[in-house]
Amino acid sequence: MKILDQLLGSTSIFATVVTQLKYRNIGLLGALLLLLWSLSPIGGQASLRVLDFGTSTSTYPQTIQFLDRNSSFNPRDYGDHRLEADGQTSIATMDALYVSALLSPLTTRTSPVDTWGNVKIPMLEHLSNLTKDAEGWQQVGTEDQTVFSSLIGVPQTAVPLDHQTTFSMETSYFALDCPVLVKDDDPREPRMSKIGAFQNGSVIPKSDWVGTLGYSWTLATPSFMYNSRANSSQLSQAYGNGTNMAPRKLYYSSADDGVDDKGNRINTYAECTMNTSYVEVRVSCDGKKCAATHMRPSTQPPVASAWTVADAGRERFFTDFATAVGGNSYEPTAVQRYIWGTVNPFNATKSGLALYKKDPKVFAIGFA
Repeated sequence: MKILDQLLGSTSIFATVVTQLKYRNIGLLGALLLLLWSLSPIGGQASLRVLDFGTSTSTYPQTIQFLDRNSSFNPRDYGDHRLEADGQTSIATMDALYVSALLSPLTTRTSPVDTWGNVKIPMLEHLSNLTKDAEGWQQVGTEDQTVFSSLIGVPQTAVPLDHQTTFSMETSYFALDCPVLVKDDDPREPRMSKIGAFQNGSVIPKSDWVGTLGYSWTLATPSFMYNSRANSSQLSQAYGNGTNMAPRKLYYSSADDGVDDKGNRINTYAECTMNTSYVEVRVSCDGKKCAATHMRPSTQPPVASAWTVADAGRERFFTDFATAVGGNSYEPTAVQRYIWGTVNPFNATKSGLALYKKDPKVFAIGFA
């Protein structure tokens, strides 16, 4: 009975000491109980260390496929898209995607992914972080600091939902510089007529120009087919060793809100140069939430930076672009309101829009 009383009275270190004092005869069992409880803090800590939680990371390869914008494509393979049913369908599809992107809320337009989860590519030229590592990589800033090159990102295959994924991809985007951005208020001879892009008294471009008149804006560029840059020697240089070429010139004119003191409508006129920026991008995904984290200039650009998709026989891009979004004559379209920075580009309420008042760099970013 004494042994049972000692065991029942030793449920804690304090109770063990009191029990031994109670019997005034510690004995072998009492000594063992006191020794066991004296070791309890050490044993308790050891058990806690055994049960501690930690992080274990395992890495395995995954093939991620993405749309290669730098891949070769023979424009002769698809002929005149305006004359073929498939071509007409593709133009309508692209217009719908474009309008959907313009209609997206501001949070989506400033997000690192578009409405469909495609990763957007920042503009390397406008990264706020100028520090480069030994391999030339620059870190992409936060969403509110990032200038994205497009409203729509680069499609890629689905990444695992329950893993963190990182991958790199090569891609490209338009880079514009618009040093000339002025008010065009001469109704008798607008600046777009002075450059000689259109036939006299019409909106039909001359044979050595590509251009179009949209609902309220005009876009013109020298034609690849008739431009001296199209000779075989330059083509070989562009695709061979990347010899620098003169960048493409773009001429822009659009209607602004309102009229001047004389009752004449006010237009904005711009002259821009167009290049292609070839970049390598690192992308990090936490489940489906992806974003570009680092960028650097491509170490192996496929062609010269002055070479654009328009020089690959796709000059009708400029014609289709100017007419992709509808509007009213002599009124800014959603395109101009987007460039201006309107939260809802399709809000046609007059707001004193005058694009020639914009900073040329801001205009060039929106236009690109």
